[in-house]
Amino acid sequence: MPKSCKLNLFQQTMAFWEEVHPYNAGQVVHLRGRADVALLQAAVQAACQLSGVGRLVLDREKVHYHYEPVESVELREIQSAGPVMETLCRVITEELNTLFPDEPHHPVRWLVLDDPKTESHFLVAIYQHLAADYFSMRLLMRRVLNRYCHTTLPEEEEPLQVLAPAYSRVMRHHYRRIGYLKTLVRLAQDFLRLRYVHRIRGLGNESERSRSFIFQAPEGFIGRLAAGCRSRQVTVNDAFLAALFGAIAEITSPYRRHGRRRGLALATAVDVRDEASESLSSCFGLYLGQIVIVVDKPDGADFAQLLIRTAQQMRREKAEKRFIGPQWNLLIVAVLRRWFSVKVARDRSRKAYPLSAGLSNVRLDAAWFRGAGDRILDYIRISPTGPALPLIFTPTTYGDRLNLSITYRESSFTEAEIRKLVDLFFDKLDLIVARGHTASCGYV
Repeated sequence: MPKSCKLNLFQQTMAFWEEVHPYNAGQVVHLRGRADVALLQAAVQAACQLSGVGRLVLDREKVHYHYEPVESVELREIQSAGPVMETLCRVITEELNTLFPDEPHHPVRWLVLDDPKTESHFLVAIYQHLAADYFSMRLLMRRVLNRYCHTTLPEEEEPLQVLAPAYSRVMRHHYRRIGYLKTLVRLAQDFLRLRYVHRIRGLGNESERSRSFIFQAPEGFIGRLAAGCRSRQVTVNDAFLAALFGAIAEITSPYRRHGRRRGLALATAVDVRDEASESLSSCFGLYLGQIVIVVDKPDGADFAQLLIRTAQQMRREKAEKRFIGPQWNLLIVAVLRRWFSVKVARDRSRKAYPLSAGLSNVRLDAAWFRGAGDRILDYIRISPTGPALPLIFTPTTYGDRLNLSITYRESSFTEAEIRKLVDLFFDKLDLIVARGHTASCGYV
């Protein structure tokens, strides 16, 4: 019988959420030229088989897993019935809301969408998030693309490490350095602070269904934004977070004029692979942390001050690195799941963590994909909502292009509110960009 690994606490939380709703993520690569579907399907199958990413087998309790060899991997061809980006968003939304099966299965659904008008095509990978983080999927995607483009390197013929090292083992030195008791006390302080932040309202709909959109910033916008951030001694990620704070503050202001919940809380995902005690560069697994930023009484109109407050908190969090310490919050979720029903555990988790939104920001370029980079026009990521996140912004910078995917729970926001949020988000970022260059965002 194959050796198995234990899911880490983050993965177990994802498995818990899947009892209510799928927890899928996605990556999309826009490629130059018309699609060669047969060649692409062969590349997907060979890359997955050689890498060892075959059939994912979870035990009955969804605590342990291993992989079995896979005989074939399907690539589904999507036909566009209208504008290609609208078709892409519709397909992504459908796939995000579709569970992977309980029985052994390949944890990625591969799709291709051809665009004759632009002589290009899209490779879409929707993956079960508990199986992999975005870096893992990039590793697998790079192997697929290099095989498809006939630029495979010798090391890409070797398997990935699909039975990944235990998270708690490779991060234990940080647990000791940061301190178990100290982080537990800080968690209690965070819980108290979160009692005074706004809770995103529901829309009278108990459905957990989510929806996804993709927006594209104007050409060159990310370069001007980065220059503006450097002049203010903040990061682009700081700017994204502050702009999201400001946008949400404006659309929620009618609901926060009274009462004690006048703050806002946002979460941002952190790749923690570089913090491990051993190299995880070839591991197909999940190594993510989370930083929660709370701003009391955010003023969407005073963006300069909001940016300063956000950047200060992020600097402090990065210096302390609590996000790689003991994961007490996830342990609490695991305990709740054992004691209560899924609904009760979910509701208590949301009450303890009333987050308004999340942000997952990544920058990369063609060189990362090696030989295949010459054919890549753009790269898009899609993040899922979860038990505590009604909304997540996923900005991805590829070279000099910035796109923004948004996933939101339909029970928490309307499409009109989301489009308003995006307008406000880019309006805030425009205040950093050089005067005279505005971000008229392309809607999909």
